[in-house]
Amino acid sequence: CALTETNSQGADSVTGEFSDRVFSGSTTVTVTNNYEAGAPVVLGIAISKLLTTPSPAVIGDRVAFDIAVTFSGGVLPNVELVDVYENAYLEFTGMYLGSTALDCTVFPNMPDSSHDTIVCALGDLSGPTTFSARFTAVQSTLPGQTLNQASVISDPDGPADDHRPGLR
Repeated sequence: CALTETNSQGADSVTGEFSDRVFSGSTTVTVTNNYEAGAPVVLGIAISKLLTTPSPAVIGDRVAFDIAVTFSGGVLPNVELVDVYENAYLEFTGMYLGSTALDCTVFPNMPDSSHDTIVCALGDLSGPTTFSARFTAVQSTLPGQTLNQASVISDPDGPADDHRPGLR
């Protein structure tokens, strides 16, 4: 049995208690990410999403969500904001930081034909930040009817430093 750390959170090395152990059934292991002394470490990331426009929406209404990203510790590097929404009810019109429109890519029918995925490359975040995701209702909605979820991905060593063999 092998254990591979897929998200070391920018650690300089990864160690754990799993060496020379035989696993059977469900087993808990501890993995420790080791950082250079003095390096700022992001201790936790939270994301919240709040509908800021009236619900339900009718065809043509503007629908907006505030997406707040909070964390403690150092800089959150190479961040991508990912948002998934139901394309039968909403049409994406933009993602904003204050009044500045962000450069985002929409992936239609991802992860399935009922949903589209928006990906916005944000670079490094140095502190809590709130974004505004804006849509137009293309079909009337009922409260709680549409799925709209957000997440944040951080790649501490950057896309060019992928340490998997054969990838650059």
